[in-house]
Amino acid sequence: MQADRQEFPWFEVAMAALGGLVVGGGIGWALGRSGSQASAQGLPAGGVAAAAGALLPSVKTQVTTDRAPSIGKPRQEAVVADVAPVSMYSVDVDGLLRTCPTAAEIATIRRDIHIEFDDGVLRATGPGGMGVTRPDCTPGVVVGRGRSDVLLCLFNALRAMKLITFDRPMPILNTTNLYEWWVQQGITIHVVSSSALASNAVLGSRRVNILEGVFSGPGSGTFWSSYTPSHFAGLYIVVGLLVHEARHAMTGGKRHDMADHQTDSSLGYGGAWAAHYWYFRWLTEHSDRYLTVQEKIDARGMATEILPLFHTRPTPDQLVAG
Repeated sequence: MQADRQEFPWFEVAMAALGGLVVGGGIGWALGRSGSQASAQGLPAGGVAAAAGALLPSVKTQVTTDRAPSIGKPRQEAVVADVAPVSMYSVDVDGLLRTCPTAAEIATIRRDIHIEFDDGVLRATGPGGMGVTRPDCTPGVVVGRGRSDVLLCLFNALRAMKLITFDRPMPILNTTNLYEWWVQQGITIHVVSSSALASNAVLGSRRVNILEGVFSGPGSGTFWSSYTPSHFAGLYIVVGLLVHEARHAMTGGKRHDMADHQTDSSLGYGGAWAAHYWYFRWLTEHSDRYLTVQEKIDARGMATEILPLFHTRPTPDQLVAG
């Protein structure tokens, strides 16, 4: 088995800030390279949205007074012809995230999914050194070295995975519900201290190692998405990382097949970036009542961000799911 140990350095920085991240240089931001380095390899240096713009539908935007929960700026409301309409139901992801995880929900998650924490991740270093055992629904409260919002973000990500049911099976993972798929796969979530290099997984190990900082940004467990090109935050990013690493860790998982060990040859290879891409596409087109139109547009933007991470750029025909 081969470890994918150089995963998502850009993601760890983004989630640590979680107020929005400015990145650029095309594929360079994913690999920790500068834009000039990316250009030297024949890759776009002007940002991924421009590189992929011809392959995904255009977005018409108008500024409204609705405010993005993550960055406090007027958000962009968008209308896209192929984004599935939102049905009017009482339970959606935003409604879910307005509530605290109950003791019963936490017990069910801990029964269904094996979760481990490095020493110190949830332990206070102040008087008594007491460990945090359940999330505080006031996110961002620091408890010594650990943060209660690590648990809040983790449990809310899993609650959202359980809530959102796609109207057709997602490619690669062949599931309509990511939580049920995760339980069936028996994949362990190991939250590692921020001294680790990056989140990672070992092929076929059924174990993902996710940096503590992914879960500990202020407010990280309380909102689903915020997106403008190359500025992104929210639980939909956290779940995307889980999907990505799970594609490595699952039985029959695939490594990144390019020499850099961070990118994939093509969408058709069916690796971690393909699973990541289809996850965002399925949020956009097959999540029905669970997401707002804006949240589906955010997911569409993230799908666009991923396309330059395939060395053979997908054709429009390849982007049509079967």
